[in-house]
Amino acid sequence: EEGNSWTWEGQLAPLVGSRDECLQEMGRDPSFRAMVATWRAAAQAGLLQSEPPLKLSGTSATFDRARAGRDLRLTDTANFARNAKNAELAADKAKQLGDDLAAELARIPPEQTTPRYAAAAQYTVVMLQLTRVNLITFAGWCREIAPELFDSRTGEPLPPEVRALDD
Repeated sequence: EEGNSWTWEGQLAPLVGSRDECLQEMGRDPSFRAMVATWRAAAQAGLLQSEPPLKLSGTSATFDRARAGRDLRLTDTANFARNAKNAELAADKAKQLGDDLAAELARIPPEQTTPRYAAAAQYTVVMLQLTRVNLITFAGWCREIAPELFDSRTGEPLPPEVRALDD
């Protein structure tokens, strides 16, 4: 509408304030705070390689060094049963974190957050669901396909152009 200065582009455009101003704005936004807390929990659960490089305190944010996340070590061993179990446990954690973040975002009144941080937090929910799907797929591969592919009794592996599975 003409005369209306508010636009989605204005709400999602890059921040132009100083670093301190931007950090203060981020630290006050409840969607951003929920997203960072979930990011940190996901890294500690082994779903991400590193924690966020931010420290939240009160209603502010400051840069902090990024800490490494926990490594699930899903490909360090050929114990496919253990890898499948670990992947399923991690998938359950991804679901829990995504559900918790979605519930937290639903409690935040729209006037208390900005579209930028609400969108980023919703994107985090979607990425946790995608992570969950990938982990479940990996667990299925470990249980159903990998044991046959790596069984020493089956002889030489088939060339890639030969069909290995019936389905």
